Amino acid sequence: MKEYFKDLFIGAYNEKLVYKFINVEIHRSKNKIKNSAWDFFVLLTTSVLANKSEGLISEAVDSIYKVFQSSKKLLLDMDGYNLVSDVILKILNTKIRPILTWTRSFPKVSPTDSNKINDNQISVNDKNEFWNKMKDFRKELIEKKIP
Repeated sequence: MKEYFKDLFIGAYNEKLVYKFINVEIHRSKNKIKNSAWDFFVLLTTSVLANKSEGLISEAVDSIYKVFQSSKKLLLDMDGYNLVSDVILKILNTKIRPILTWTRSFPKVSPTDSNKINDNQISVNDKNEFWNKMKDFRKELIEKKIP
């Protein structure tokens, strides 16, 4: 490692400078992980996933999809695998993805707009099941039972 830094600083090798550089990088990495954890927390808590609001299912599914997409971006921007990325992946793959997959069968507004759900054609049972899934997700999230 010292040789790497010797080459990097072209002979102006200073051991204190190396340790300072390493500590700055470690600190920067820890801050990025903390920021990612905070960003994910904000994404979840400001979405329909964590709030007791019932309205149009099309808007709720859109909100969930935005959380999913933004969370994927957070993961891609992280510097490798860590505890935060593990938690985000587990929540995305075991909780959010199944909800989004299940809602794909809901009636759409038109064949050309395959993402826009037609709220007027969703059965009462599907509506109730959807809001129950949201309630269960909130309960698991609050009680920290996410695997």
